[in-house]
Amino acid sequence: RVSAAPTMRWFGRIVGAVILAVPPRAAWRLGSSPSSYASRWTSRVGPHQRSCAVPATTIRCGARTPGDDDEQRTPWDGLHTVTDGARRRLGHSEDEAEALAERLRGKTILAPLTRGGTPPFRALCIKKGAEATMGEMAFARNVLKGDAPERARLRKHRSETLFGAQIATNDIAQGVAACERAAAEGASWVDLNAGCPIYEATRRGLGSALLRKPAKIARLVRGLVDGSPVPVSVKLRTSSAGEKDVNFLQVLDALREESTSQPAFVTLHARTAMARYTKPADWSAIDEACGRFPRVVGNGDVLTWYEARRRRELAPDMHALMVGRGALITPWLFDEINTESTWLPTAEERVDVYWQLSRLFQRHFGDDARGKHKAWYFFPWHFNFLSRWRPLPAAVFEPLAAEHPLLQSGRKVEQLLKDTVEGPPQELPPLERLLRCPVDTAHFAIADLLWDAATSKDAVRDLERLASVDRLRAWDREATATSVDAKRRDLDANEGFRASKSKRGPKAEEDEDAAAEASAHAVASDDDDGAEAPPTSSSSVEGREAPPPPALRPSLSLAGLGVELQPRSARPAPAGDESSRSAAEDAGAPASSS
Repeated sequence: RVSAAPTMRWFGRIVGAVILAVPPRAAWRLGSSPSSYASRWTSRVGPHQRSCAVPATTIRCGARTPGDDDEQRTPWDGLHTVTDGARRRLGHSEDEAEALAERLRGKTILAPLTRGGTPPFRALCIKKGAEATMGEMAFARNVLKGDAPERARLRKHRSETLFGAQIATNDIAQGVAACERAAAEGASWVDLNAGCPIYEATRRGLGSALLRKPAKIARLVRGLVDGSPVPVSVKLRTSSAGEKDVNFLQVLDALREESTSQPAFVTLHARTAMARYTKPADWSAIDEACGRFPRVVGNGDVLTWYEARRRRELAPDMHALMVGRGALITPWLFDEINTESTWLPTAEERVDVYWQLSRLFQRHFGDDARGKHKAWYFFPWHFNFLSRWRPLPAAVFEPLAAEHPLLQSGRKVEQLLKDTVEGPPQELPPLERLLRCPVDTAHFAIADLLWDAATSKDAVRDLERLASVDRLRAWDREATATSVDAKRRDLDANEGFRASKSKRGPKAEEDEDAAAEASAHAVASDDDDGAEAPPTSSSSVEGREAPPPPALRPSLSLAGLGVELQPRSARPAPAGDESSRSAAEDAGAPASSS
């Protein structure tokens, strides 16, 4: 038998020689795919892009080697020399990064939200005062594979004027290609996620796992900054593990040493990866970071405008503020921060806001059965957070917020509400009790009625019919049973950690103690405001769960609940309601995108 190996070896050598012979400018015009060494190439996505035809293996070799001099190197060193002028043609300029930083100075930015940062929700936040928004994290590798849901996460909504896309990668070539894709979709900048603590990211060396090696993340950022057509930022946590591994200052120092390839700004979520959302954010760490890096955006535990003001006082040199869970609970938080005043909407006024969100979902995905099927993974989920809204006037709650974040003070907040603001929860109006119901069954019922209502007044009428006394009592019992079961599972898990200590090493015991302490803290504080990160979004990408169809979600029949609805075809369409498929496409993403 004749082996084909020698032939393929010679073929590879010939192709490699041809690549090395291509002039630099011609190579930049060709563009390359980072998924192979020599054979797979990709064309430009937009007329403004400047990509580089350098194989991924060559780009990975851009790290410093023993004997290198101290002059600035690029990821393309060893293939051909990239001059300063060529680098400017290849990526963005320093002036563009400075201009972006100035546009963001002093603003409140909507954080990347897993499952919640959809274009409809971002559009609602724009209506409620947000000036800068960010999309959900996308895996760069899957973006390059052509995964439609992943690419949709990089897409700007037509109402956004300052939009940042977030990517997860540990490879320069893949990251640069994803930055180019985001720029083609309308992103003003691209953020590198170096803070995500979920296992699906960290097991691949992504997210907070990048913090383990400051020099490596500095080289990665340098490569992205040099090759991206738009400015690049970085989002960090204080540690890749627990309190004993805090090294964010070393990471900031490594990023600052890249004098000509620094990120436009750095966002610090002032928690460790192991803490998730169970412990308060350490804003002294953000203040310390502001002294080590020129532009730092602070993130963590902002639910009200007076907490935002307090955070700026704790870190006076902070460049901008980022909010996440606070916006999921209170989408109009941006207006409150801008005006430094509290809006205490009635139940009817909140129904109008939620109805607007349903219209945005219909315009994005379509208002037919197919569009509802796609939107149903996201829209009912929002009520897990919207149901946590409570009236928090500054006169009553600002002293408590100065001692401990309100997001971490569930029991104290409920007690103050009962004693000074509202009285017992059982005496609230039925519609108000319905909107605060924490049960998934109630969330799907509310979403159904809002989706089918022609106007917000129709939605209020239908929800008032839904909020019968017997039904509210049944949902209250279900919520109590669910809470007790969750606490029992947490306590059982802690006992399991302690029982297995003798079989593990000292380092494993320390990690387990920290995890058990965090879980016990969440139970003791009755903190239902996101003790864990929200579940990952729907996607067909590797490592993510696909969205279950509505039939597998908690289902209900509104007719069985005794709610009589007027047929949708008999209802007058509200003026200016564009819910056609073409309107969904104009909104920034086709109806087929996730």
